[in-house]
Amino acid sequence: MPKFSWGRVIEDVEIGPYMIRSFHPHKLEGSTITREIDTTEVHYHGYVDGEDTRRAWKTLEDAMAGLIVYAALGPNYLEIGSHFVAGVNALAKED
Repeated sequence: MPKFSWGRVIEDVEIGPYMIRSFHPHKLEGSTITREIDTTEVHYHGYVDGEDTRRAWKTLEDAMAGLIVYAALGPNYLEIGSHFVAGVNALAKED
């Protein structure tokens, strides 16, 4: 697996123009990032057309939504991804 400064890479998955890297992040001690890897956590880092978005998400769903928003609107609109997922979840509960 490639070296990755955000933690230990688990797997890279490519879907069309998107690549999602799942990884175990470094452990936190308070607000300090340690060198130790937290194997109990999985986070997701994204790339669009090979470009690093410099963003990570705590769920795969948030990563996918964030990458779609990033590709469509650019890096300044990533917070819309969380609204996208919340909206989908709300619609699912209406059924």
